[in-house]
Amino acid sequence: MRCDTTDERFLSPNPLTQVLPNRMPSWRQPVGKSCLVVACVSLLAIGCDGESTVPSSPTSTPLPPPAPAPSRNQQPSGGAPIVLGEAVTARVTQDDPVCGAPYPHRCLYFRLEASRTGHLTVTMRWDSRIADPYPLDIAVIDPLGRMALPTIGPGTQRQVSLPVSAGSTYVIEIWSAATPGEPFELYAAIDQ
Repeated sequence: MRCDTTDERFLSPNPLTQVLPNRMPSWRQPVGKSCLVVACVSLLAIGCDGESTVPSSPTSTPLPPPAPAPSRNQQPSGGAPIVLGEAVTARVTQDDPVCGAPYPHRCLYFRLEASRTGHLTVTMRWDSRIADPYPLDIAVIDPLGRMALPTIGPGTQRQVSLPVSAGSTYVIEIWSAATPGEPFELYAAIDQ
C-alpha cells in the first residue's frame, strides 16, 4: 500500500525546501487516512514493552501496613504529678535524667492520671523570642509504653493528643537539646 499523497513529478532532490506550485511543501502534505489508521493500530498492538499485546490498565499495589507507634516497652519511672486544667511552668536542667536510647538529651517527666475516659490533649509552649526554632520536644507515653508524638505549631508550640482510659497513668516526656533548656508551659485537658 502506498501512503504518500505527493505527486512524484513535482519532487525536487530536497523536498523540505521545495515548494510545489500552488501546493504546500511535500513534507507538509496531509497523510492519507489509511496510513494514519495503520500507524495507530500498530502502536496499540505493539504497546510500550515491544510485545504484540494491547497494554492493560495498571495494577494496584497494596500499601504496606502502617508502622507501629514508637514504644519504650514501659513508662519511665518518676515524674512530677500534673493536674488536668492547670498550667505548669518548668525547664529541663542538667540534673534531669538522660532520655535514653536513641535520644542523648536530658528529659523532664510528668505523670498524669486520667480522671475520666476521653481524649487527652497536652500542649507545650515556650518563649517565641528564642533563636532556636526547635529547642524542645514532647511525647506522651501510655501504660503499655507506646508513645504519642506531637504535632508542630502554630509558632512555638507542640501538641500531643491521644485517647485515654479513666484510672490509667500517662507519662509526659519533655526533652531539651540544650541544658538548661528553655522555660516552657505545659497544659493538659481531657475532652469527652
